[in-house]
Amino acid sequence: PTPPGLAGLNFSFTADRIGLVSMPGITLTGPGNAAGSMVAATGRKFIWVEGRWSGAATPTANSNAIAWNTVRFSAIRKFSASSGSGIGILLTTSVNNSIGEVLLSNFTGRGIQLTTQADHNTLWNVTTFNNGAAGVELTQSNNNRLTTVTSSANATRGVYLVNSGANVSSGNILQNITAVNNGSEGVYILGQAGGTLAANNTLSNVIAVNNTRGLRLANTNNTYVANLAAITQSTWDVQLATANNGVFAGVLKVTNTIGAPNGCSVASSTSPGLTTTTCTATGAYGSTTPGGAVLHKVLVAAGIFRNGVLSDVMNGSENVLGEATYAAGLDWRNFENIHRGWGLNDTAAFPAAAQRGRCTTGTCQIWDWSLKLGDLGDRGPNGAVGGGDDVPVAMDALALPTTGNEAVTHTFAGGGTVTFLLNAIELQGSGAGNNDGLCQSGETCLYSGNIGAYQGHGALQAAGTIGTGGTVQNVILEQWDTNGY
Repeated sequence: PTPPGLAGLNFSFTADRIGLVSMPGITLTGPGNAAGSMVAATGRKFIWVEGRWSGAATPTANSNAIAWNTVRFSAIRKFSASSGSGIGILLTTSVNNSIGEVLLSNFTGRGIQLTTQADHNTLWNVTTFNNGAAGVELTQSNNNRLTTVTSSANATRGVYLVNSGANVSSGNILQNITAVNNGSEGVYILGQAGGTLAANNTLSNVIAVNNTRGLRLANTNNTYVANLAAITQSTWDVQLATANNGVFAGVLKVTNTIGAPNGCSVASSTSPGLTTTTCTATGAYGSTTPGGAVLHKVLVAAGIFRNGVLSDVMNGSENVLGEATYAAGLDWRNFENIHRGWGLNDTAAFPAAAQRGRCTTGTCQIWDWSLKLGDLGDRGPNGAVGGGDDVPVAMDALALPTTGNEAVTHTFAGGGTVTFLLNAIELQGSGAGNNDGLCQSGETCLYSGNIGAYQGHGALQAAGTIGTGGTVQNVILEQWDTNGY
């Protein structure tokens, strides 16, 4: 509920070193017009926002939930917002901020947008769904780090890195990304056509299922992709156009029957890292890309996730089938885990074209993009179906780092590098690291053995340690004690 006197308010930071926190269980609502943002700040530093916020009775309630301009060294934590006419969180020319444990849903614009040199920000544990544009968008913004993002049922892209004229989005790092049921691409990086290329973006542990395209790169240079599962799209699993000097490493999982719309489309690219149509030179199961990615072919996408669920005890709107009639006032924020969200109804078996995009009328469905026990559908090494040689698509697909040499060196836009472990992310708030989401020397990290955002649930337990002598050293690795449902 919204306490009397706190409904219909805008908040604006006019000084530094201030926090704005709503009490647990309290939802603050905006003023019910499109005149301004619910929480605004310009030129501030060391500010903090935490709480639950909502538009008024219709999705035309407010322009944005949070709009920060030239804000630095600030944080948004444990924040959820829904049903506004603009953008959930908008950062403009704001640098070195931390956004974590946030849920943005049912905005008529983007869930989160970083724009106009909103650089060097860290985003982690982000859930965004059922928005009218991209779930997460970086527009001419560089050197940001996105870790553990679940973006589904958005009208356009799941995650979108895009240029504005000659100003591109370069040097960004995306780790543990799940993009499903979006109306356009799962993940799309776009530079300037005939001009400046989006360069030096690194992607690791990305799963994209049932979008129009899984991963799309256009007008890019030096993109590094490790561990990609792009399955059952309507156009191509992976599409490259003027995507130069690309590297695909780890595993590459695409739809079993290669050939449009499945497999890889490559055009007008120099050293793209993939072969058109077949992805590798032969297209055979177990063959490799020039960058070393091992090609897998996925038979069945239906069993990867928990898909549409029949109930959610935390949600106040769903009926016994995990459904509800669309309304701006739905319970958009309370779910049993961070990988759930509303989307189009699942009357057809997943994956289906009718499930792509945003639910704005009729019956909506709660979807769960956690991984399902028995996630099998990857063809075995001999190419046979069944016979015990099917292997998981996403669960436990990636090896535990043991030497510290399972690492990549990323080059930032403007210069400078960072070296971090693959198949691991930094545990935020562990006290041992710099909280940038990357697993680096001397830090406590979460072993990421799955492809995508979901890495298990339950209690943390020891997974292993990395000592000295490797590229990354002195790392404590932990893992969740339960993997899959």
